[in-house]
Amino acid sequence: MEWGVHVAAQRKLAALLALLGIGGSMLLIYLVEPNPFFVAIMGVVMIGSLSQFLFPIKYRLTENQVTMRNFLSFESKEWSRYTTHHVFRDGVQLYFDQRDLRGRILKGLFLYFDRQGEKKEQILELVRRKVPQEAETTRKK
Repeated sequence: MEWGVHVAAQRKLAALLALLGIGGSMLLIYLVEPNPFFVAIMGVVMIGSLSQFLFPIKYRLTENQVTMRNFLSFESKEWSRYTTHHVFRDGVQLYFDQRDLRGRILKGLFLYFDRQGEKKEQILELVRRKVPQEAETTRKK
């Protein structure tokens, strides 16, 4: 199953604020250290940290693995790497095993549902089959 999502296109005000924040930060960095190379490197770091928000994401779910790809990042893991999941209104979070250090540091992978929501039930069915344990929430409903 494959689908794509562009979160920034769906949340235009947040995208504008993120870009203004990056631009303002780069200006501040330039005022502190007027080195264009350093400013460019910091710009790439800031854009890279927001790449899953700013750039379109392509997801591919197979029987063996989960793949997420966009302009600056790529992640492909076997389903067995994920131990729990949690469903949100706009997607589902897959978590690594929280009992080891790597699982506590890395949060896992967030799968946004397609914009129209046409594949939501297919995505949830596959996630629940491959990662059956749902994460416990601390907030009361």
